[in-house]
Amino acid sequence: LSKWSTFGTLEVIPQIELGTQMFSVVTEDDCEILKIPAKGYAKIKEEKIKIENMQKLKLIHMCPYYEEWPTLSIYELIALLKWKKFPPGHVIVESGNIISFVGYINSGCCNIYRSIIGFVKLQSNKVKRTQKLVYMGQLKEKESFGEISVLLQVPFTCTVITEKEVEMAIIEDKDLF
Repeated sequence: LSKWSTFGTLEVIPQIELGTQMFSVVTEDDCEILKIPAKGYAKIKEEKIKIENMQKLKLIHMCPYYEEWPTLSIYELIALLKWKKFPPGHVIVESGNIISFVGYINSGCCNIYRSIIGFVKLQSNKVKRTQKLVYMGQLKEKESFGEISVLLQVPFTCTVITEKEVEMAIIEDKDLF
């Protein structure tokens, strides 16, 4: 073992199983060792989960469509939520595709674009069809999207692109079903 190495387990082991080996660690030089009891680690892990769940609860309650939802129903959603970050300029969903998750924006914002077909007049007096993205609005903090696309399995009618880094809680479609 060298500097920053770890040993032991952070899980509580009820009893030593037959056939397992026990090892000892003997230090050759003076050294500092940080000892974390497995029960203490479990308590810290539990506290972290509680704080995270409170953040998720607060986020969902602040989304306009979920303000009136009962807390018990929101707790069912919380169990399925995972945090995810997207970089600026990331295409979250393209128009015509079914989104694979429901998103609850915690920080950052996304631009919404509608894909339209337009005509461009060329120099030779001919007209060419072209597809353009037209800015329609923005999804901001404490807003959600994707519920209808995921639940009804219908294509998204707009393209959603992150403007800056976006942190959101998501529920993947497989978990929702």
